[in-house]
Amino acid sequence: PALGADPSQSIEKTLEIEQKTLRQLQEQLVSVQNLKQIAETELDAYKLQMSIHGNLLLLPTSEAAELQKARDDHKATLNAISMNLNRLREKREAVERLRVQTEEKYTIEEQQLVEIKAEAARNSSTKTRISQFEVLLRLISDQRKTISQILDIYTKHMAQLEQTRQALATLTERFEQEIPIRKRQDLFKPDTQQVVRVCHSHQSARPYSQQGAHLS
Repeated sequence: PALGADPSQSIEKTLEIEQKTLRQLQEQLVSVQNLKQIAETELDAYKLQMSIHGNLLLLPTSEAAELQKARDDHKATLNAISMNLNRLREKREAVERLRVQTEEKYTIEEQQLVEIKAEAARNSSTKTRISQFEVLLRLISDQRKTISQILDIYTKHMAQLEQTRQALATLTERFEQEIPIRKRQDLFKPDTQQVVRVCHSHQSARPYSQQGAHLS
């Protein structure tokens, strides 16, 4: 609430509250910055996964079962990214609401300072209050800057995650299209074990002299 709305509330108490709020926001910023580093590592892992699976898709020797496994991994990753985006969206919305409240608070206290300065021309005892309100506005201004930094981190990370999600979704769709084709191709591939058995059978049927010729 505005200071003028409650005459009984002292400026000292308000300064104490706003200082505490600023400390909490600064702690939140440090926490978000730490999470940002972890998130960047996760993004690198997602990119590596897409690169490996993209190469698997391009290999003509890749079998349908391999592609299905990669597709399932992609779907699990997409689900994890979607859940992460939802959590980040909720956190960002909460910070955005706080930003709006802080902007309103700053506007109210700034107007209060203007009124006190106007009164100072008639009452010299308001000089101390002017100084206190200037400190208060600096605290709220620092809150605004800190909130802006937090929002910036959330916004950029969400954009990166969304870009990764779209790339994964596109690659997953390519797997969905390719898997039936590879399944048909796999049907016409020779049974390796059967080929080995046939070759062994032919080898056994050769005359003993031919089989051992290379040993002499």
